[in-house]
Amino acid sequence: MVGLALSTPGSFASNIHDVTPKSKSILNLRQRFPDATDVIWREERNTFTAYYTIRGEKAISHFREDGSLDFTLLYLKKEELPIPIYVAIKKKYKGFKVTNVEEYLSKGADYYAVLIESKTALISLKTDNNNNIEVLQELKKS
Repeated sequence: MVGLALSTPGSFASNIHDVTPKSKSILNLRQRFPDATDVIWREERNTFTAYYTIRGEKAISHFREDGSLDFTLLYLKKEELPIPIYVAIKKKYKGFKVTNVEEYLSKGADYYAVLIESKTALISLKTDNNNNIEVLQELKKS
C-alpha cells in the first residue's frame, strides 16, 4: 500500500466483528457503488466499514455512526489513473514506472496515492485532479 494507514479486517483486536450495519450505510454503499460484490461489513467503535470488490479490484468504504459515508479507498489498476495525472508524473519522474494506484474519496479531499519505481528508488506520491504532486516518501534501493 502507498503511504496510507488503513484498517484491514485482521489489523485490530477482537473489538471488530462482522455485522449487519444500519440500513443507511447499506443504502449509501448501494447508491454510490451499485456494482459492489462480496461485501463484508465490520463494526468498530460504532462505525461501519464495508470491504468489497468493484470492477475486479478491492475497495473499502467507511461510514460514520449515523450511516453517512466518511471515505472510500479504491485500489485501481494503473491504467485507471487519469491520463493528465499519469502524464504529469511521467514528465516529472522520467525513468519511473507506476506500480500501484489507490484512489481516496472523501468530501472535498479526493486524491490518488501513487507508487512509482525506478531501478534505484521507490517514491510514494499524493496527487489530485489538478495535477498537484506531493512526495509522501522516497526510498533508495540498495
